[in-house]
Amino acid sequence: MLASVLAPRAQHQLPFEKEHRQNIAQILRSCKTAIERLRMELPELTDSPNFLGRTKTTIVMTIKSGVIQGLLSHISSYAQVLQLSVSTLSLGSLRAQQKSQDEVQKEIKKLTQQIRSADLFANHAWTRRPSAISWGDTETRFDDTEALKQEIHAWRISADDVAAAATLQDSKNNLSDTSLTQLISGRSSIRTAPSTVGVESEHKFDDWDPQPHRRGASLGRDILEVQYEENQSIVQQLEDCGIFLRASSFQKRGIEMREQLCSPNHGVEFPFNHRAAMKEKLADILLSCETSAEDSEAQGILQGVLAEEAVQPEDQQDQVRLGRLYHKLGSLFRRHGNLDQAEEFLSRALEDRRNSGTVPALEVHQTAELLVDVLQEQGKFDEARGIRKRLRQIYPDENNDSPVESNELSRAYAWCTEHGFDIDAETFSFNAYCEELNTTPVHLALTERDTEILPLMGFVALLLGEPKEARGLFTHAMDIAESSSALTRRQYSVAVFDHILTTPLNFNISSLIQPVFALSQLNRLKPQDLAYGHLSSLFRERTRDNAPAVAVLEKICGVLETDYELTESAQSLARFALARTDLARLYLAAGSYEQAIECGDLAIQLSSDESDNELTMDERKKARLSAHLTVGLAQYYSQDMAESLRCFEAALSESDNNPDAVCLLAQVLWAAGGEDSRERARSALFEVIEAHPDHVPAVLLLGVIALLDDDEESVEAVVAELQGLRTSDKVQPSEHSQLGEVLSAIAALGADAAEEEGRESRLADAGGDDYAADTALRVALKAVPPRGTLEAADLARAYAGTGKAADAQIAIHLAPWARQGWTALRDAVSA
Repeated sequence: MLASVLAPRAQHQLPFEKEHRQNIAQILRSCKTAIERLRMELPELTDSPNFLGRTKTTIVMTIKSGVIQGLLSHISSYAQVLQLSVSTLSLGSLRAQQKSQDEVQKEIKKLTQQIRSADLFANHAWTRRPSAISWGDTETRFDDTEALKQEIHAWRISADDVAAAATLQDSKNNLSDTSLTQLISGRSSIRTAPSTVGVESEHKFDDWDPQPHRRGASLGRDILEVQYEENQSIVQQLEDCGIFLRASSFQKRGIEMREQLCSPNHGVEFPFNHRAAMKEKLADILLSCETSAEDSEAQGILQGVLAEEAVQPEDQQDQVRLGRLYHKLGSLFRRHGNLDQAEEFLSRALEDRRNSGTVPALEVHQTAELLVDVLQEQGKFDEARGIRKRLRQIYPDENNDSPVESNELSRAYAWCTEHGFDIDAETFSFNAYCEELNTTPVHLALTERDTEILPLMGFVALLLGEPKEARGLFTHAMDIAESSSALTRRQYSVAVFDHILTTPLNFNISSLIQPVFALSQLNRLKPQDLAYGHLSSLFRERTRDNAPAVAVLEKICGVLETDYELTESAQSLARFALARTDLARLYLAAGSYEQAIECGDLAIQLSSDESDNELTMDERKKARLSAHLTVGLAQYYSQDMAESLRCFEAALSESDNNPDAVCLLAQVLWAAGGEDSRERARSALFEVIEAHPDHVPAVLLLGVIALLDDDEESVEAVVAELQGLRTSDKVQPSEHSQLGEVLSAIAALGADAAEEEGRESRLADAGGDDYAADTALRVALKAVPPRGTLEAADLARAYAGTGKAADAQIAIHLAPWARQGWTALRDAVSA
């Protein structure tokens, strides 16, 4: 299997791909080894263990829990790397498909964001086993943790090399693979001298030099200047694609080139301001890598630049740079837990930025809020509140990042007018094609990489009630925005979250990776803004990444609780109640039922006040419903049926018989096992269906219960209802899949139901009725996997039944062995 996955594709193989494949092969081998070790560590279970056997197993599991958790963490990290490798190995095919450079770079940027957002070293706190325990398997000592990090680091470097090669491979440059390899790696070709008489054949010429006095000879100022320009162009190109590791290598080389130009041989000035800017940019690139090694290197560079700036004459010091450097270092110190140093540096940053007179208010506010966060973590709440209060007095409108309340939105239309678009035309929109200009406003903004106009267009679309268009505009803005653009990342994440709230069952988990990554960047830019962390945890909840989400919300709840104890404000209490509600739900998803019950009960108590001073009526209703259901489910999984039923009934009474809550209650009643409970479950579901005929979960649940009861009359009624729902446009794709599963189960247990889906596709044969044929095709399309179990021949029959030549061709393509498609094509052609 390994050979088939990693077999080299010589025809489309990129430079460095061979090395990358070798790293992937090593990851596969290590993953296999970890799985084998896990199998050995887990105790063997007999079919019918006695009490002594169960006790022994429990003791062994307790002793080895750290080992088992460590191996599971290793396997999880390896699995994430292998999932990402599927994308890295596809980069070669992008070139083979002759994709445009813009398309290639978009795919690469998406990949690099996925790599950085993946938490490849989660839960690796353990290092080695307790020395008091003798295990007898020294080869599994926990030096494996370091080996894991080294393997993943090597994989990431080679993945960056492959991505860089795909980024820089441009048909206009006519670079061969060998030249591209040398360009990225920095290695020049090894020149070997011709063989001479008297020289042994095994002699190597790597260091052979007939004129050693010419070592380091200059290529000339003109060539160096062009090389430097191309170097900076490549740095920017790699940055745009998110290939920061390789971009940092090029930036270092650019600094070296610039230093060569200022040597006596060339005489090009390299003033301190320019040198400091290049080094600071290198540090920013390293920080974007988001790895501990690169963070440490960036910190050293920033400290060096700051030290040089500090010794400049006072009248030549750049106060803006001083404030910026102190801010970045203070943020790093806080991230590494050095709060005293973080407080000192951030205090200086705030002073320098306020005194400069040229730093935007937003940046001053960011430094102040970061300092407030550090002071709160140190318990200096009075100092923190003082700074925040004073900043609000000085910059009362700074928190309003949105231009919705200002006249800036008119800039979007002014920009379109300046570029020749007729904004008064009836058909005008930001996505409308202009024949005269041969483009659209959005495409032109993307081409010009205008990071300010695209978000403004998005706000205009929101004001006009076009959330779909707004989401697309914020997505485009996100693709080209710099990593420091807080507004773009915020609006993009909010737009995506609003979308998945309206279509909760119709989204791909992979589409949530980018907003999670955007919110993690926002947390770094504005760690004091708890809303970003809260929203990030809600995204992670939907990707089932529960552990990081729990950790984030626990921290947020701690800060909000402290803030409420100090201020006793209604706003703090409302935010605390909502955070506790979400945290309880995450505890439930993580299997921490006791914590879920405790947290949910507290959320119910916090939201008990019916006044609108804390939560609005709608917020309170949703929060309490969520908390009641969470506690009820946690009690159910804790085998406390009585308390579980009490929680569900409370949820129903407060939510006006919410149909989803009724379905959960029906499941608990059915699981209780008593005939009275089961009759209550049936009655409750019938009431839901009567009040909400399109509520798919209630119909599905009633169908399952009817199957278990062997109630043929109810089964027939449910099948008829489900068949009607399959043609409804209100049913979500994931619900179609559930419909297909239940119908399949009914077909497997019923003698006559097995042909039901086939009958639907044969509606077209019932007399040539066009409406019936179209209906049959619509039903058949909704019954194909994964929504249902309809096979290719039945789907082809539905297409053939429409009598259209185009549909007949589709039928032939789907099932060339079936007669109906060929017959339909013949009839259509001869008609």
